[in-house]
Amino acid sequence: MQKLPRIIAAFFTGLLFTGVISCGSKIRLGQWTIQNSSTSNANLSWAKFTWENGILGGKSFDRTAMFIPLKIEGLPYDFTFQFDLGSNVTLLYGNPLKTILAKHPEFDRMHKQFAFNDLSLLFGATKVTSRHCYVKQNQGVQLAASSLTDNLPIHLGSIGADIFQNKILVIDYPNQRFAVCDTLPGSLQATFTKITLDEYGRVLLPLRLNEKNYKVMFDNGSSIFSLIMSDDKINNFSTAASTDTITISSWGRIHNVIGRPLNQEFELAGHTFSNTMVYADYRQDYRTDIYDAITGNALFWDKTIIIDFKNQRFGVK
Repeated sequence: MQKLPRIIAAFFTGLLFTGVISCGSKIRLGQWTIQNSSTSNANLSWAKFTWENGILGGKSFDRTAMFIPLKIEGLPYDFTFQFDLGSNVTLLYGNPLKTILAKHPEFDRMHKQFAFNDLSLLFGATKVTSRHCYVKQNQGVQLAASSLTDNLPIHLGSIGADIFQNKILVIDYPNQRFAVCDTLPGSLQATFTKITLDEYGRVLLPLRLNEKNYKVMFDNGSSIFSLIMSDDKINNFSTAASTDTITISSWGRIHNVIGRPLNQEFELAGHTFSNTMVYADYRQDYRTDIYDAITGNALFWDKTIIIDFKNQRFGVK
């Protein structure tokens, strides 16, 4: 692997589902500015997302990832990025980027070693400008030059938690849309639960099970899992016999995660859930003291969630 700066080396701990990435990265937050996001109680400025389906270990799964259609200022193409709050940084994938830079050398002037400076992304009516947007080398699909003219969206990267810091993020799952704002409209007021952000700006939700408290990272890049954790922590959640195995890949490393039923009720961010599955990841480098488990989109597919990064609170409607 190419040698990286210290802040980027040894950097990902998440899940790759047939080319769909959930990161869990640990890079210090860059600097972003957001324009045209909703700033008052007026109607929100919504942007769309799409669901990606996939085959994992020979099994078909719906909604394995959330993709955001967007544009990059200075380039004529349509792009998609994965929506991945398990990563604290927004990334460009090196393989498709090489083909784009060969066609647009003037765009490469923004490329400074391992990052792009002052990169502007546009989704819906929202424009996000990054002072430093990192490039993940050797990641993504290598494009033929001819593919730049076929008018199909190019999957170029992932959107991390960094662009939502000090903002309010609303994800409307049933209508497949999201919005970024400074103040919630009255129609989206909800009962909120206090949350914390880890030192990298990622969302940690409180979970209570069997009169014990746990920290659960919300990672919408880990889409299909209600709860997934390292093997040394799964007994805290379920001691039932394993009933499911899903084969996944993490940045090219193929491995299995093992599922057990969790029939007891648990409270996550002020809401009660039951009759779900918990999965164990047996990789040693998946272990962490930052959180006890990860939750993806599966618990919220029929809901709207509100993540208030600014005031560190979480609501569900």
